[in-house]
Amino acid sequence: MSERTLLRGGTVITAVRPGEVLTDTDILIGADGTIEAIGQGLDAAGAEVIDVRGRIVHPGFVDTHRHTWQSVVRNLASDWSLTEYLVGLHSGLSKHFRPEDTYTGNYLGALEALDSGITTVVDWSHNNNTPEHADAALQAVVDSGIRCVWGYGNSNDEWLPVSEIPQSTDIKRIAQQWFSSPNDLVSLALAPRGPQFATKDVTLQDFALARDLDIPVTVHVGDGAWGKSSPVLWMQEHGL
Repeated sequence: MSERTLLRGGTVITAVRPGEVLTDTDILIGADGTIEAIGQGLDAAGAEVIDVRGRIVHPGFVDTHRHTWQSVVRNLASDWSLTEYLVGLHSGLSKHFRPEDTYTGNYLGALEALDSGITTVVDWSHNNNTPEHADAALQAVVDSGIRCVWGYGNSNDEWLPVSEIPQSTDIKRIAQQWFSSPNDLVSLALAPRGPQFATKDVTLQDFALARDLDIPVTVHVGDGAWGKSSPVLWMQEHGL
């Protein structure tokens, strides 16, 4: 951003205090993208003024779990069970994805999120069949401009439950190559299969990998037939 921006006269939901709604209110955004002031009749000197009267202005929504690469096939599985999804997608369609297909899915999904008022996503990216697939997925969310916690998941052949294949250590390259600054819009997390879809020993190894990289973990637990094995309790017992 090269100059300040003033949003003039909107109905502002601040989310600072529950239920706070400010009518006919301005928001002054600094050249660095941060909010400098919220109030009525703010000085617009040197700022680009955008008239938002009659509109609601509020913080962007946060989508805490999205398989963004699947945006291009999302209409296929609305009536699938979890088992049918694992077979139809992870043993079927996903192995045909090229890196450029992954890019398209992620870019489209991120833009759709932004268009819906979602400004932050946790992208649970679990079709990283090659380093090129992972790079394409990351490049897409970077190009979209969305704020993203990008969860590095497994390749297609690592998803057959219950897997004995450890998480790929390519995440170490990704961490070094893509995440040099903590101030970037995109940050890194590990998206392992967890104790439902991988063996307990592999799960312990995967979580140790995240600890070594000092990144958060996002994982599926408690869903489907595999969720009946008390995975959350097991995780608690093992300090996960």
